[in-house]
Amino acid sequence: QKEKEKIERKGQLAFLEEELRILRQEGEKLKEEMRKQKRRSRISHSQYSSPNESLNVGDHYQPPPRRTIKPRESKVHLPQFFGKDDVEAYLDWEMKVEQIFACHKVSEERKVPLIVDSGSWCNCCSTRLVNKLSLITMPHPQPYHLQWLNKDGDIVVNQQVKVKFSIGKYEDQVLCDIVPIEACHILLGRSWQFEKKTIHNGLTNEITFTYKEKKFVLYPF
Repeated sequence: QKEKEKIERKGQLAFLEEELRILRQEGEKLKEEMRKQKRRSRISHSQYSSPNESLNVGDHYQPPPRRTIKPRESKVHLPQFFGKDDVEAYLDWEMKVEQIFACHKVSEERKVPLIVDSGSWCNCCSTRLVNKLSLITMPHPQPYHLQWLNKDGDIVVNQQVKVKFSIGKYEDQVLCDIVPIEACHILLGRSWQFEKKTIHNGLTNEITFTYKEKKFVLYPF
């Protein structure tokens, strides 16, 4: 059993390292686009025509006012990741850089923050949300331990809950593990992404998928 877990852990680490490499490549592409935009802005500043008309006696030449063009730029500051061989440290790092999406319900009290996280293998629901909405829970068929979702150390996940939610016109129900997470109330992991065959745009952080023959795009909040 330990050998099997070790092999699975190595496979997870290899997959996460590949995701980290892709994320870094996308960051370099974004930086290159920003550098090109700055160069184009400097060229546009230097290319202006000077008036070639003669001046009368007593007149003073007044140069045309310079236009100050402020290019629309976006700066992304990501925390550095140092734990190369630590899967849990990587998951914690990826949790920090994930964008939060808004999950809109009919009632204002039922609006909750939601995260789509490829670093999580399961769908998760916060203990706070379960208690607030008095959701019906069920025993987890395979309880397990977690160490990376909060700062309280090792916890045992032994309960599940079915949660109905909507994002715009997209409505769905997912089975979630109940955990004391603080970053959001609902976390959609890889099980949801694999089921919906989602496509993630690393540059815009948009998630696209098809559900009931309709195309949906989730935008960063």
